[in-house]
Amino acid sequence: MLAIQQELFFSKQTMLPLTPVSIDYIKQATDLLTLTLLKSADRHARLANEYQLKVKHLEHAYKELKLSLPLSSSIQKADKYESPAKQVTPLSHPLKMLKAIIDQKVAFYEVYNKISNELFIRNLQVYYVRNRWPSDPEQGRTFKNLFAQCLIDFAQDLYQGAEQVAQKNAHSFIDMGDVQEYTKKFIPHIINEHEDAIFFPNLNPGDQVIIESYDMDALRDSGIHWRYLQYAVESPDFKAHLELDPFAAELLVEQIAQFGVLVLRVTSNIGKEKGAKRIHPDHMDLALRHIQKKINQHHQQPAKQPKKSLLCSSSTQLTVKKGDTLFTDITTHVQLHFMHRSSDWLNRLLRTYLKKDAHTGVITIPPAFGGAGIAAEDIDNDGLTDILLLGGVGNKLFKNTRNGNFIDIPGSVS
Repeated sequence: MLAIQQELFFSKQTMLPLTPVSIDYIKQATDLLTLTLLKSADRHARLANEYQLKVKHLEHAYKELKLSLPLSSSIQKADKYESPAKQVTPLSHPLKMLKAIIDQKVAFYEVYNKISNELFIRNLQVYYVRNRWPSDPEQGRTFKNLFAQCLIDFAQDLYQGAEQVAQKNAHSFIDMGDVQEYTKKFIPHIINEHEDAIFFPNLNPGDQVIIESYDMDALRDSGIHWRYLQYAVESPDFKAHLELDPFAAELLVEQIAQFGVLVLRVTSNIGKEKGAKRIHPDHMDLALRHIQKKINQHHQQPAKQPKKSLLCSSSTQLTVKKGDTLFTDITTHVQLHFMHRSSDWLNRLLRTYLKKDAHTGVITIPPAFGGAGIAAEDIDNDGLTDILLLGGVGNKLFKNTRNGNFIDIPGSVS
């Protein structure tokens, strides 16, 4: 690729312009080339018991792979005709790459779950449903099978919809952009800065459903989302034939995990509204109808524009007159950049399964999450008040400067 880049650089004065389809192909080829090179180099490093990828591993991988990127026939046809979307043809080995990725993912999760599988049942109740499992074994099996079929159908529909977008864009593979574009219509949601999923963002806050990031982590930890994709592509009803590139595959199973937790959460809410002390298959059927209704309502509403909230000086003052300035947010101006979150290591520890000995394991649950704190003091006797901020993901010391700003002093606190 370096040689290609150098050649393009030195010939840019005479080089013909790239067609949109050829630019698309370069993007796809670069992504796949980079991922393939890194995977091969990673294998060489691990076999050599190295803990970092070095240049020698990349060079070894490059030589081993004997990389070549022939232009596919679908791309050639797309450049030749005015309607490239119609020229995309099935692969000679349908979904061979995707099936290999799924097999590898499932195998890795099976190894992981030899010590952590006990947590999946606990997470199902604590994080997803937040209600008790059916006491009747047959009812429990019905609920489990209904949930599995729901996510398999979801995976099929999402995959096939993303393929339609890829064909429209004349892609020979389904890429991340294709999955993202279809997902916005299929199950609308946004991911906030905390990696929480906010479903139906066009609706009023009370009508939205928010799934916290650690709840989705709990489902992903089991690897079951890859299984649902596997069952979807192996189903005789599966019609898609374009491959997902590795990044798109990760994004698609992420949507499966998010939707799965959404279904279980709405199922739980409906059960509680009915006064049920245990989940029931009928609640899931109602939940799916409820979610579809929300999707329809979302598409009928215009996208909400983010509003800048005012800072209120008194809890008794419920309204602010136009033109009144109670406080001014100068956070950016004084260069105070800090965000408090619950400790990442505690979130992980909450679902950790530790082995005490060969036959005994313990589910570890911390007593509390990391708290926040603030202190203001002149630490260097220059007459200016400095600020110490404490948070779950780290602490920061900000030194007050004489121009009214603050500077972060890295490594000063731990």
